[in-house]
Amino acid sequence: MKVEVELQNHPIFDGTPERLEKLKTLKAGEPNPFVVGNDRYLKMWNIISQCIQAEIARREASSE
Repeated sequence: MKVEVELQNHPIFDGTPERLEKLKTLKAGEPNPFVVGNDRYLKMWNIISQCIQAEIARREASSE
């Protein structure tokens, strides 16, 4: 999968408001703050996956 832009459905978690403000004042040639690239996107999802796995393990341990 090739990803250029990552948008969240919970914009407070990924700095969307700040990136929107930056986008308003973007000058020619400056990078778009929403373009994160494939590597950063995959890194984010790896972190989210690890957090989910840790939460599942925590819940399973507390239910024993």
